[in-house]
This record gives sequence, structure tokens and C-alpha cells, in this order.
Amino acid sequence: MKCTIISGTNRKGSNTYKISLQYQRLLQERGVDATVWGLEDVNPLSKPDTFRESEATLLRPAEKYVFVSPEYNGSIPGILKLVIDEAD
Repeated sequence: MKCTIISGTNRKGSNTYKISLQYQRLLQERGVDATVWGLEDVNPLSKPDTFRESEATLLRPAEKYVFVSPEYNGSIPGILKLVIDEAD
């Protein structure tokens, strides 16, 4: 099984990213092919080649997704909303 863990904030050095890495380690210990996608450098509105490449290598091939996200005013961060909305 291939799993993509999406670290749902674009804040550099965030605890969300650190938790995502721990989750990846736990899944890998159980034999799951898990990859972390950090959103620190993502700009989904401009759809640069790096965003399209991330879609092709991290989103499409994954069978399962894990979202690790901080809570912002009762919702999720805007960058995560944009990524979900703009993904092909």
C-alpha cells in the first residue's frame, strides 16, 4: 500500500510537519510505503511545475491519504484548502 501524509500547513519548521514525520516512521515500521508532502513551498494558485510534479508523484499514486493539520479558527489552514481545491 502507498500512503501520502500531507502536512497541512505552509509554516516552516512547524510541529505539524514534525508530527507528519513521526506518523511516517510509524507507518514504515508496519511495512507501509509512506511519503510526507510538506506544503512549505507550495503555491497552488500559480500551478508551477513543482506543484504538478507533486501531484503526479505524491497524490495520484497514493492509495490512502493522511492529513495532519493544525486547527485554525475551527477549520483547516488556507493552504490546505487551496491544495485540495486546485489538485487535478
